[in-house]
Amino acid sequence: AEEWSRKLQQEGSRPHFMEFMSGSGRLTLAAHTEGLRTGFPLDFRYGWDLRRGEHRELIDRLLADKEPKVEFYSPRCSPWSPATTNATKNAKVVVNRRAEGPTLSWLASRGRRALRQDRAVLFEQPRNSSMTTKSPMKQLVQSPQMTSNNVDLCQHGAHDPTNGLPVKKATTIWFGNIELTSVFSLCRRESKCAEHSQLQGSLPGTSIN
Repeated sequence: AEEWSRKLQQEGSRPHFMEFMSGSGRLTLAAHTEGLRTGFPLDFRYGWDLRRGEHRELIDRLLADKEPKVEFYSPRCSPWSPATTNATKNAKVVVNRRAEGPTLSWLASRGRRALRQDRAVLFEQPRNSSMTTKSPMKQLVQSPQMTSNNVDLCQHGAHDPTNGLPVKKATTIWFGNIELTSVFSLCRRESKCAEHSQLQGSLPGTSIN
């Protein structure tokens, strides 16, 4: 990461796109394949634990003066799912949400700063997640530059490799300082899938759960 940062500094360039909580990093790969200059994907599997303050501080330092033109956030949704929303007095739910608090505050702060600098921000969560109303990310989605729309990921080819069935994954994307036109397809009418896979856990090699 330090070498990557030094190279950008020498080139006087900055990334077009960077993915935070990237899962497998497939979106970063797709952006790279399309010729965009991408930052390294940030995720546990690549050694980044954004719950640790020193990791967040390192990212901010590495990106200083070379902030990405587009930042994409996909934070862990499980503490904010409907099941946990209905069990907010459960001690484990409270602990899990508190543990995510500093990271989400940092993301919201990064996002608001990007918007002020006329850079683009995208943030995705399952459609029924309470993260946008009960976590620090509320501060970001309420920014006047932000808007949202819905998409069903089965319409973009999401499927369960164990049985080949499409995976609906009803998702909301919040975005600011960027126009999205052909993303928001819903599973209905003539495009409606005959059947969806019922997920238990997550799909191997993806962030879909």
